[in-house]
Amino acid sequence: MIVLHRIGPVPGAERVKGMGDWIVEVHDWLRDELKTLREQADRLVEGSAEGIERTEPLG
Repeated sequence: MIVLHRIGPVPGAERVKGMGDWIVEVHDWLRDELKTLREQADRLVEGSAEGIERTEPLG
């Protein structure tokens, strides 16, 4: 498990902060995608679904 923490502002570090914000956004999106995939797989195993639906990519 990886835990991301925001740090306080440092002069000249806006580009780094922007990259960090983007990494957090992608991490949250991946976490949601994994949750959705697990739920769909559970329904598939239970027999209440016929397949796994593809979600839209992060845009």
